[in-house]
Amino acid sequence: MVLSRLRYRLQPSSDCRLAESLRAKERFSFKAGQLLKHTLGLTSAFGKKRFVLLYLWYDVKGSDAAKQHRVEVQEFGNLLGNEVLFRTDTYQNASLSGCPQ
Repeated sequence: MVLSRLRYRLQPSSDCRLAESLRAKERFSFKAGQLLKHTLGLTSAFGKKRFVLLYLWYDVKGSDAAKQHRVEVQEFGNLLGNEVLFRTDTYQNASLSGCPQ
């Protein structure tokens, strides 16, 4: 429903590409559809490239699941392409960036 209502907000070809990519539930282990809903809502409210979608996640060092998550999040960002400003980082990096060196 959200996709059909807000479909015109992004480029139709990229929106369809994103939706098709997310239909395969096994493609992402995280809730990529929820990120897409947030992206469409923000795009509807503010317009393209007038916001930054920041995805923070907790990295468990040495975890295969964390390594896979990093790859999947990067793939999601690649699917968004240049349509929106998407940034991702770990909570560890975000908290350290505020510390004086």
